[in-house]
Amino acid sequence: MAYGAEATEQNTPWEVDMGWAVARDKGDFRGKQAVFELEGREKVKFFGIVAEHNDVVEHGAELFIDGELVGHVTTPAHSRRLGKSLALVHLVPSAAVEGTALELKGPTIQCRATATSIPFVDPQRKRLHAI
Repeated sequence: MAYGAEATEQNTPWEVDMGWAVARDKGDFRGKQAVFELEGREKVKFFGIVAEHNDVVEHGAELFIDGELVGHVTTPAHSRRLGKSLALVHLVPSAAVEGTALELKGPTIQCRATATSIPFVDPQRKRLHAI
């Protein structure tokens, strides 16, 4: 996760899976009440996608469900080990569900994608020593 891409000043700790970093049992600190009032009110969720494309998708590419904008790509990459085009994304919470079908539209790449939890893994470890 990179500050400025996945996490910005507009994100709450819970939107970028960093809620663990906010001390609940620490004494009073500046902004404590305000930050905890935002918990459970996430506008986006930090998630992943697997794109049905052979190339790296574009940073900023938009993600849609039935024509409705539901997110965007924050950090794209291609995994040689998994043989897939992957990306870290921000999705609206209702779309941040494993297996959600998405349509990706970037300046030069348009393809289908599937929402997936992160980290990206090979659960059966079939490709562990493939390279």
